[in-house]
Amino acid sequence: MSCGRTKSEALVQNVLAPYSQERLATELKNTPYFSVCSDASNSGSAKLYPYTVQYFHEDEGVKYGLLEFYEDPHETSRAIYEQILDITETNGLCASQISAYGADNASVNFGKHNSVYQKLKEVSPHILKGNCKCHLIHNTLKNANRILSAAGYDVESIVLKIYSEFSCSAKKVESLKEFCEFTSVKYKEILRHVPTRWLSLLPAIQRILECWPALTSYFLSLGKKDCPDIIWKVVCRSGADAANSNDEDDVTVSGCFLLLMHNVMQEFDSAIRKLENESATLLDVHGVISRLRSQLISRRADRFYGSKTKQAFRKLSARDQTEFATLVDSFFEKAVQYLEANFDFDDPVMSNASCLRLSGPMEWDALERLVDKLALSIDEDKLYQDYTVLNDVFESIPEELAPDKKWAFFFKKEKAATELLKVVSFVFSVPVSNAYAERVFSHMEDVWSDKRNRMSVGLVKAELQKGVQSECIYVRECFYVRECLYVRECIYVRESIYVRECIYVRKSIYVRESIYVRECIYVRECIYVRKSIYVRESIYVRTNIGKRGNRESYNC
Repeated sequence: MSCGRTKSEALVQNVLAPYSQERLATELKNTPYFSVCSDASNSGSAKLYPYTVQYFHEDEGVKYGLLEFYEDPHETSRAIYEQILDITETNGLCASQISAYGADNASVNFGKHNSVYQKLKEVSPHILKGNCKCHLIHNTLKNANRILSAAGYDVESIVLKIYSEFSCSAKKVESLKEFCEFTSVKYKEILRHVPTRWLSLLPAIQRILECWPALTSYFLSLGKKDCPDIIWKVVCRSGADAANSNDEDDVTVSGCFLLLMHNVMQEFDSAIRKLENESATLLDVHGVISRLRSQLISRRADRFYGSKTKQAFRKLSARDQTEFATLVDSFFEKAVQYLEANFDFDDPVMSNASCLRLSGPMEWDALERLVDKLALSIDEDKLYQDYTVLNDVFESIPEELAPDKKWAFFFKKEKAATELLKVVSFVFSVPVSNAYAERVFSHMEDVWSDKRNRMSVGLVKAELQKGVQSECIYVRECFYVRECLYVRECIYVRESIYVRECIYVRKSIYVRESIYVRECIYVRECIYVRKSIYVRESIYVRTNIGKRGNRESYNC
């Protein structure tokens, strides 16, 4: 079976996507609670929003889904709130099922007075904040870095400036390669840091440090006049003879901060990766962020900067050592203050939710405290019965499973534990980050590319629903579906084409049988092929060849 663009579009929009949405809505109707996550992104002049959900499936554990994808030019909290309620009711769901609202930490989402969260809380008082904890950790580092930036040691700016030096100049890259060869360092491309991306700073710093001897030699060779000031402060000591310095072992305060940030960033990077993982749940949040705070407090108290930073620190002058130590102390103090101001370490739900980890037999007091903090409508007598059943069968639950999978294992066998299911469904449905909604936009960029710029929002929604739901297979490469066939090029194939190198086509190629191409074919006109053609070298065709009976040989 084969079909063109129009039929394929009709199948995706009218059959596959509605089925996927209906199936997801059915699962949500059968679960006590689910959370709603949203985000916003621009595609040209269109403002797009996904309505994603996280929920606990009693047979499979934590699951995610895309229920709706819509365009709305209004960016107010009232507009987002009304869209959420409308989509919820349209799919046969109830607003009282919403356990949490997840989004980034913008004021329109979680402001104190007129935000989306506050409006949803008026409808359903038990709704929790599902603000992105990865975004919180990223902002912690950014705010702490302002201490260094104000003193003239902005590590993020240094990384961006070094990247921009080589990003658009082949001549400068070639010069860097020569310095790499001279210093016996393997050349590696300098990585770009994107300020809005959580995990891009550490690899960028790592790559700079790997090429540091060559980079130092390169920038010193430019001299103070031609080298950017912010980079010159990193590679050359200050002083009257700084412009004439050629000592590549010079250690500067900026260089020490680069080493410090590389060491400290590993703690932030580790925390973000744990929370961005699809297996992360509300049970992990308090432990991960508390550990990060403890690490920062300990580093400040012990003045621990990392082994490489310490070696560089000892080479500084006494005045520079004092300046460095003072700024680092302020850096850690600012980071801890921001964490404590924006994360509730005494949150009653997160601090009591660890009893659902099932690392050992559950205690009734812990479960009772959690239920009291959730303020849910629970039959306590029935809940206690479910609790005793859980402890009776606890030994049969595999220890190697993740917490949500352990609960799924239990509920598969104990369908009558409905009150305990309410508690588990509520806690495991609360999002810890906005990663899933962000992934929807990543998929959107693959689907709605420059080559497919005529797609409507409805078609984009259909392909996303078909592609990102948990039971569908999504291919991250830029392929486009035609009955499970993803094609990126403008090639019409009737049988099979094997291409080993490069084909440059200026007009059209009609292939009826198998073509094996081993090198480069440059085609300026139409080639009609009815049999198998094996080409091992380069063929330049300037005119139409469509003769059947020509027995003359053509040497190329």
